[in-house]
Amino acid sequence: MIQLGRYQVLLIEDLVYHKEMSNYKGQFHGMDIPDHRYHTRNAPTGWWKDHPVQDFDYSFNSWGFRGPEYDQYVGEPIILCMGDSNTVNLGGPIEDSWASQLDKLTELPCINLGMDGAGNDAIKLCYDRAYKLFDVQETFVMYSYIHRRLIDKEFTHYVRKGFVPTLAGKTRFKEPPPATDLQNFEHFLLNRIPNAYESFIPEWCYTEEELKFLNEFPHFPYPEGKQDKWSGRDFHHINAELNKQIAEYFYELSSTNT
Repeated sequence: MIQLGRYQVLLIEDLVYHKEMSNYKGQFHGMDIPDHRYHTRNAPTGWWKDHPVQDFDYSFNSWGFRGPEYDQYVGEPIILCMGDSNTVNLGGPIEDSWASQLDKLTELPCINLGMDGAGNDAIKLCYDRAYKLFDVQETFVMYSYIHRRLIDKEFTHYVRKGFVPTLAGKTRFKEPPPATDLQNFEHFLLNRIPNAYESFIPEWCYTEEELKFLNEFPHFPYPEGKQDKWSGRDFHHINAELNKQIAEYFYELSSTNT
């Protein structure tokens, strides 16, 4: 919806996520806290000794995305970058995100529409709205977990019993109804973005069965090494070097129209 005289087009304004993230500014963000239970349970001993200081702030625009205000791009030729928290680049400065690094390689501006906690259905919803709002020239998407769902305007995904992630002091993730692998695969296929250059979040995020399915699709070939080599300070999301490789992969695909 565009209000004449003032662009108030918030692509996800009807979602709970927007209410939480619009104009959010701060330093610590979700798992990006040294004593978060995710790290104490999963990260190698002493991991945080190499990441003792968070020397960047998080800043989200009024639209609910980690980027500049997007009013200036309404109706203009742009490139869309879609995804979840890996596209948001949690755990690192926005300059290190694959969308920001891709922006340095392209002539048109790359609009980062990453949403922390989003599933592929929420990503597709955001894409459908963005396509009507901007003059989209190309779309790059990093697909999320295939078990996530958008339910009652909230992002939901499976969480371990007794462990509920929080964001900016607010509980946001709920557990969706159970689904089989087949149902999850069908849900992914239903929400693939047409004519997009696509990849997936890191391999450590998926089960072996999911990887067998996802490997049937062209995507960024993750290099050898595990989380301790390619994750950022929160030991989950992608680090700067891996983001750079992903940006170069996407740019090469678009340059050769493959």
